[in-house]
Amino acid sequence: MHGRSRYDSISSFILYFFYKNVALTLPHYYYAYFCGFSAMTVFDEWYIQFYNIMFTALPVILLGVFDWDVHPGIDGAEYKSYLPLLYYTGQNRLLFNSR
Repeated sequence: MHGRSRYDSISSFILYFFYKNVALTLPHYYYAYFCGFSAMTVFDEWYIQFYNIMFTALPVILLGVFDWDVHPGIDGAEYKSYLPLLYYTGQNRLLFNSR
């Protein structure tokens, strides 16, 4: 049960961090292209650090506080026998794949 829930969390976080970094670096590439690659930056260092704090640390903290897998009161053995479809996403690599 623990492995299935961590697979869901890790795959969503990897995708989240990938898109977060793309959203941060893409404006730099466009700005560098239009400025003739003059080594100027779009954002000040303070804004980049604030962006990383808000979009890296805060979601991790919020997911750690509000992450309830199925139900915390019932152990994984009961769910494994009653709900085998919970493991379908991990066995068929639906969340973390090359797409």
